[in-house]
Amino acid sequence: MEMASQELFEENNKIFYHDMSPEMIDNLLRKFQAVFTAAIVITQAFNLFACKTRMTYPFGKHMFTNYRNFAGLVIGFALIFFILFCPIVKNLFHSEVFTPEHFGIPILGGVVLLIYSALRFYISQKLNPTHFNREITGLQMHPTVRTVKSPTDIE
Repeated sequence: MEMASQELFEENNKIFYHDMSPEMIDNLLRKFQAVFTAAIVITQAFNLFACKTRMTYPFGKHMFTNYRNFAGLVIGFALIFFILFCPIVKNLFHSEVFTPEHFGIPILGGVVLLIYSALRFYISQKLNPTHFNREITGLQMHPTVRTVKSPTDIE
């Protein structure tokens, strides 16, 4: 699509399109709707892993222990692919095919979300370390003479 003959300018927070046919505007709207829908799914996929970081870091083998998460991700991505690229459903949801470079922004946002989650966990662990060290079940520690008195009082 050639944008050289089209002038876009902003005046009073309204965007005016010159030399654009209604079909071109409809085509752009369909493409933007498809990109927005895909961006929501990609961001939620990263959010799934960021929500697991309440008690641990978002990186590690514990992220891959629940295979149901990955089954849900595969089903979700397959559904979005079906909605956005299948010709019959594409017309039903008013979507248009777009290039893969539009995936960059939601992927970058997801990476920032994971880094933020890791930093949040690191800072909260340094501020309150006892909250993240769980009590050992079955270990019954009772106060004794050696644990209550100072080392100088013990003979």
